[in-house]
Amino acid sequence: MSQYSTSSNRNVSHLNHVECKCGLPSPLTTEWNDLNPGRHFFGCGMYKGYKRCSHFVWYDEEMCQQANEVIFSMHKKSNQENVKFNKVIIREDQLKLKIKFLKMINKFTMERTL
Repeated sequence: MSQYSTSSNRNVSHLNHVECKCGLPSPLTTEWNDLNPGRHFFGCGMYKGYKRCSHFVWYDEEMCQQANEVIFSMHKKSNQENVKFNKVIIREDQLKLKIKFLKMINKFTMERTL
């Protein structure tokens, strides 16, 4: 079984090399389901692949139900705010293009009237 150690501040860069049963590096991943929101774990290096192994080790201690609910709620709200922000950025880009286009039309019109 692979071993790992951490510094007191749990800085990921201070983790020793952790390998899964496949012999691949075992990435530290964050779970975002409603049972374990924001909880970190080491999983198989092939976790998205078909031939992944069963390596799974929690990095964090389990939190109480209230903490899970608060974290999950905040994460959901953060995602909603990101969607709103991205829509604003898209609208801003559209308006910038429109301004650029109107400036070109204005310049063309001014040149024709001279």
